[in-house]
Amino acid sequence: MPDISLCCTTYNHAEYLSEALDGMLMQKGDFRMEILIHDDASTDGTQDIIRRYAALHPGIIKPILQTENQYSKGIPINETFNFSRAQGKYIALCEGDDYWIDETKLAKQFRYMETHPDCHFCFSNAKVQDIRTGQERRFIPYYPEESALYQKPSREYTMDEMLALSFIPTASFFFRTADYTANKDFLCKPFPYGDLRFKLVFSSLGYAKLIDDDTCVYRLHVPNSALSLWAKEDRKKAFARYMSVIDFLRELDVHTDSHYRAALSQAIAKYYDYAVEYLHDVAQLQDESIQKAFRRKPLWKRLQIQMKRLFS
Repeated sequence: MPDISLCCTTYNHAEYLSEALDGMLMQKGDFRMEILIHDDASTDGTQDIIRRYAALHPGIIKPILQTENQYSKGIPINETFNFSRAQGKYIALCEGDDYWIDETKLAKQFRYMETHPDCHFCFSNAKVQDIRTGQERRFIPYYPEESALYQKPSREYTMDEMLALSFIPTASFFFRTADYTANKDFLCKPFPYGDLRFKLVFSSLGYAKLIDDDTCVYRLHVPNSALSLWAKEDRKKAFARYMSVIDFLRELDVHTDSHYRAALSQAIAKYYDYAVEYLHDVAQLQDESIQKAFRRKPLWKRLQIQMKRLFS
């Protein structure tokens, strides 16, 4: 039986996938692993790469190759096709367009989680690589205003601190399979921000641990990535996406018995501020929370929002 199930999702990642798989296969440590990879009906040769690697590493690489795209049906991919067959005590994530650069990444996370039972989520720092410019920078802190939350050396985070730390590298996620199973009904609902949901739910069970090493690389501006697709959304879809986060945060408040209500209320207000930027129907202003968010904006911003609503 494997100790760690590496879960990888791919879609048209032929240009990047070999690097991702090589990063997984180079891992060294006192553990056994399996690589569960799901391809969502790629058309660019990604499935050929998967077949080749699976043939070279039978029993380790276990693929599912779709002939029809599942994401477009609103099906959560990792949750439905990878986590459901994970046999490891732990789950690690790496999407097909990211990759690991530290051969001891899993060993560090496995060793820490094995010796710290109160830690329910482990992540690391990373490099952000802009594929348009070739420039690189460190991932955490993602925004300068979050520098106060990032302290060397590696540190522990509560759930409310994880909520304030907006982005962390998905390719560094490491958590207990049993924690996922215990919260499966809550974690399997369709939601555009799966990384946000995982980091908050798991850290609420105890604490999260940052290993402040650059163990992986996140590629920015990859076609068909979530950020690239969101940039093309119309106002209606963007508004609905932010409102779905608000719904999730309210559900999380119930799920955590309101233990983090103050932090969640602050986050909900922040996402209302984001959502109101994408008003597309004047009737939406009848919602009291949206009204408050709209009135918090300066006059010039309120006029700008209304103009965009009318002419976008």
